[in-house]
Amino acid sequence: MLAAYVVETVGPQEYAFTADQFVGRVRESYGDLAAEEVAAHVS
Repeated sequence: MLAAYVVETVGPQEYAFTADQFVGRVRESYGDLAAEEVAAHVS
């Protein structure tokens, strides 16, 4: 997911997101189980 944020950013490495946004994108792409696993490690 982090790589997706980086690739979507135009210009230097200036990207920002919250833990909730990150987990939400994991949920959209990989489903609830993956999102729950990632959420346990993201703060």
